[in-house]
Amino acid sequence: WVLEGPLKVVNAAPGTVDSGKLPLESLATQARVSAKAARLDQLLIELPGKGKISGMLDWAADDSGATPGQLTAALELAGIRPQQIQSTLPNTVVQGRIDAEGGIAEQTADLDVRIGEAAVVATGLSVPASGETPARFEAKGELRQLDPAAFVPDAPKAALNLTFDTEGVLKETAEIGARWQFAPSRIANLPLTGKGDVKVIGARLTAADVALALAGNDVKLKGAWGARGDVMNVN
Repeated sequence: WVLEGPLKVVNAAPGTVDSGKLPLESLATQARVSAKAARLDQLLIELPGKGKISGMLDWAADDSGATPGQLTAALELAGIRPQQIQSTLPNTVVQGRIDAEGGIAEQTADLDVRIGEAAVVATGLSVPASGETPARFEAKGELRQLDPAAFVPDAPKAALNLTFDTEGVLKETAEIGARWQFAPSRIANLPLTGKGDVKVIGARLTAADVALALAGNDVKLKGAWGARGDVMNVN
C-alpha cells in the first residue's frame, strides 16, 4: 500500500512549551508513505514569531526489520525565535541549514547555523556501540562572533572566534580528546587569543597543553591532573 498527496495541519492555538502549548502554527508537505518508506517533500513548518523550517525528510526501512532504518533530513531554518518556543530561551533569531543522515551503523550531521550575531559551522559523526566495539564520536567546526552573554545573562559580553575538533570513545571509562584555536577574539572588551589540546580518560585529565592571552596577560597550563603523581604546570 502507498498513501500519497498533499498534507496540511493547522494549529488553532499555538504557544510556548512552558505554557503547555505546541509551538507550531502549521505544517504542510507533499507526502508519500508506505509500509517501508516515508518521504516528506516541500516540507514547510511555520512557527510562532514567523519562524520557518523548510526542506525534506526521507525514511527507508531496513528490509530485514532488524534496525530502525535510514533517515535523511535536509532542512533550512529561517527567522526562528527560540523565545517563541520556550519563553526562558534567549530572545534571538536562528537561521541556517542542517543536513543529517543516520541509521543503525552511523549518524552524520552538517550544520551551518547563525544564532543572532553568532555563527556555527560544524560536522559530526556518531557510531553506536556494536558487539565489543564501543560507541565513538567525532566533530569539528568553527564558531564566529559567539557571545555567551546572549545565552547566560551573567556572562561577560564577548565576541569569540575559534576552530575546534574533538573525538571520543564512549566505553565504561570514556576517552575524549579536544583541540581548539582562538582567532582574534574579545571578552569584556579585552583582546583574547590562545589555543588548547586536552585529553580526558574517565575523571582524569591525562594531558593538557593550554595557552591563553587576555589583554597582555599570558596563562599556560601543561601536564596532567586527577591521579597520584600527576603534575600540572601553571605559568
